[in-house]
Amino acid sequence: MKLLDGKVCVITGAASEVGRAAAVRFAEHGAFVVVGDVRDAWAQATVRLVEEAGASAIAAHCDVSQEGDVESLIAVGVEHFGRLDVMHNNADVALGLRIAERMRSGSVQINTGLAAGYTPMGGYRQSGYGRERGAAGIRPFQERKHVVVGSR
Repeated sequence: MKLLDGKVCVITGAASEVGRAAAVRFAEHGAFVVVGDVRDAWAQATVRLVEEAGASAIAAHCDVSQEGDVESLIAVGVEHFGRLDVMHNNADVALGLRIAERMRSGSVQINTGLAAGYTPMGGYRQSGYGRERGAAGIRPFQERKHVVVGSR
């Protein structure tokens, strides 16, 4: 039995680099993979790599700055594979100049990760498919990326 045998894993930002590597590695460990990214053609290429690794995968468009896209991505995985076991929040939001604009307006809230991070499992936890986990004292879906804002 493999480490992720039969588990359904949703990965945001899975069209390239770390997300793509995670998708292939999860597949090698027996997972079903839901590939989410804004680059649809690249996401399909990741699906092919996952299938070459011997697992089943599906791709769905997902812009993590849009909570509805993240919820739809999770729904696609649950609809296609029947449940959700792992949510790998790999994608990031490039805020660029919007940070400075938001600082001037006084409405700064920098959240560089998943827009739906507030409730990553949403209603799926109620259906018995999702549990949030984290190390002792650490929020389960704590941001792994950060932003440093400097001033002149």
